[in-house]
Amino acid sequence: MTNFTRGLLFLGDILFLNLAILLSSNLFEPNFELGATNNIYLLIFSNLVWLFLVVVSTPYNIGKSWSIPKILKSQLAFIFVHSIVVASLFFLFNKAYPIFQIVAIYLIFVPLFFLFRVLFFYLRKVMTKETMVKNYIIIGKNDLSQEVRRYFLMNPDRI
Repeated sequence: MTNFTRGLLFLGDILFLNLAILLSSNLFEPNFELGATNNIYLLIFSNLVWLFLVVVSTPYNIGKSWSIPKILKSQLAFIFVHSIVVASLFFLFNKAYPIFQIVAIYLIFVPLFFLFRVLFFYLRKVMTKETMVKNYIIIGKNDLSQEVRRYFLMNPDRI
């Protein structure tokens, strides 16, 4: 994955995280003000934790050999760790947020996160006509090597 791709994914994640925080704050505070201290703390903590976790765990390094379930597990684990760290920061700094607001943040954020990923990778694949090409070497020239060659030619998705 290129640095440009990683940067786009990071910006999209931050955008959707902040959107989820603002929407959930608006749901739970009838007189919502962006400049309210609690809202600013929530935005700052969430963004700093996301940035820290990105630097520490590199969630955007997804290889071509990764399967969809492996990607889903790693991304869900990343979001889970983010939610735990954000929740623990509130306890450390004695900030009062309704638990339903924190849950609402992630109920809004997770679908946006994965929808963005699916659209991003689909558009990237369509626009670049990306194909997974793997080279292989068959050493020898006998019946078995010819059979292996034939198998790979007939089953290019197995390479």
